[in-house]
Amino acid sequence: MASLHSRLDEFKKAFESGAPPNNAPREAIEKMHRTTAKLKASGIEEQALTVGDRAHDEPEYRLPIPARYVVDKQGIIRAADVNAEYAIRPEPSETLRQLRMLTG
Repeated sequence: MASLHSRLDEFKKAFESGAPPNNAPREAIEKMHRTTAKLKASGIEEQALTVGDRAHDEPEYRLPIPARYVVDKQGIIRAADVNAEYAIRPEPSETLRQLRMLTG
């Protein structure tokens, strides 16, 4: 069985190819790369908690809840998907559909 890391690498490669089933447009992928680079350059990555860290000196460790937000240019959340069950994630095609609705 492939490791999670290798499976994620395979998914990323397929997603960024723009091929079905996700059909990610090249401009969306380029924007994703630019935004990721800006976030890393800002230093925020260094502030992120990692496995075993405790937030705000809480007495016990709490697992993060995975979430996906679609935010418009004005900073308004237009769609959100939050689920405490980490294995349940939105389909990338649904995220792309919501992004396309924002751009017309």
